[in-house]
Amino acid sequence: MQKTNLVKTKTENDRRIAEIWNDYDFSFLPALDNSFQIRNEQEIKVRAFILAIIVQVSFDIVNPNDALEFICSNNLETFLTENERWFLENAVEEDKTNETWKSECVYTLLWALSIVENLEDFSDLCNLNASEKGYPFFNTDTDPDKFLKNPVFKVRSVPEIIKMLDIYSRLDYICDWCKINNLECPFDSAMIYERRYALVWLTQTVDWDSVECNSIYC
Repeated sequence: MQKTNLVKTKTENDRRIAEIWNDYDFSFLPALDNSFQIRNEQEIKVRAFILAIIVQVSFDIVNPNDALEFICSNNLETFLTENERWFLENAVEEDKTNETWKSECVYTLLWALSIVENLEDFSDLCNLNASEKGYPFFNTDTDPDKFLKNPVFKVRSVPEIIKMLDIYSRLDYICDWCKINNLECPFDSAMIYERRYALVWLTQTVDWDSVECNSIYC
């Protein structure tokens, strides 16, 4: 695994955040610890594909029953998490609204696969149309192999992924700090959280439903 200078990464990201919002100094936040295990290409592809199905259901583009049938008929049911299966079997409108935010997770994983070029648009929600050519799932006519077996998509380098995890961890802290202190935050907290969630999953070995983002160390 490529080595990453975590202190240098922290310093660069502190500078980047200060360029965006210099009202307060958050340079006291520590560097991340060095306990990373980057997911392999196929793991990322499958997770992005399943999440893309969930997103299409959440936006009422695909019927949940049809989505579940599609997943089972393509032998992908073992990759569904417990929460995702529950969503497809029981979701009401409130659940669908919450799950629309998973589009940010899909966007992040597509970035990790070098499909999305830029993840440093910290103030703007994702534009999935920009990744249309490499988007995993549109409807039940989609051929999973076109995405899951596409040899063009390659996982970004370890330093790139860790740098992004570091800055999104800092931004997530800032969002929480602003909320606690009743301050207007320059970042969309839900977007930041979902992207960080995906980045944490990318760098750990826990199941998707078990990812925790409680602190800078996560």
